[in-house]
Amino acid sequence: MSHGRAQHWARTIHRAHPDLDGIIYRGRFAGSTSIALFDRAADAFPARPDFSLPLAHPALADAIDTAAHCLG
Repeated sequence: MSHGRAQHWARTIHRAHPDLDGIIYRGRFAGSTSIALFDRAADAFPARPDFSLPLAHPALADAIDTAAHCLG
């Protein structure tokens, strides 16, 4: 699918569902579940997070593994 078509769908979904913060879809390259957040989801994130680490940081490995297992 072209990016233009996917962007059109995203804009249409955004307009049609003003209470929706984003969509879950099958990623084009990864082939697995991906998430796209709309700008209106910004208020769901704290202004100052308790901590901030890259997902590749070793200290997050157990939490990410647990979340992945729970989510299937």
